[in-house]
Amino acid sequence: MSAHCDSYRPAGAGLHRSGGAGRLLAGLRAFGASLTRRKMVEDLGRLDDRMLSDLGLTRSDLHEASRWSLWGDPTDRLNELAEERRASAALNVGG
Repeated sequence: MSAHCDSYRPAGAGLHRSGGAGRLLAGLRAFGASLTRRKMVEDLGRLDDRMLSDLGLTRSDLHEASRWSLWGDPTDRLNELAEERRASAALNVGG
């Protein structure tokens, strides 16, 4: 006579990160990514104004992006500012 158990799983098999632990881990990863991107903005601050201009940015853009929420991504704001500047320049050239 043999017993068969469908619910047997090796230790750790099928475990997924849900609930509180998963949210905590996701939050820590997001926070770490935010810190990494803030470091990138800091590194951009070492460029001279001409180099920043080549990227479509100004020094004031870097300051504005660095004032964003600690949980926010400052590079998202830099992308928005550069895109706004490009769109404005295109209107001025075309008009």
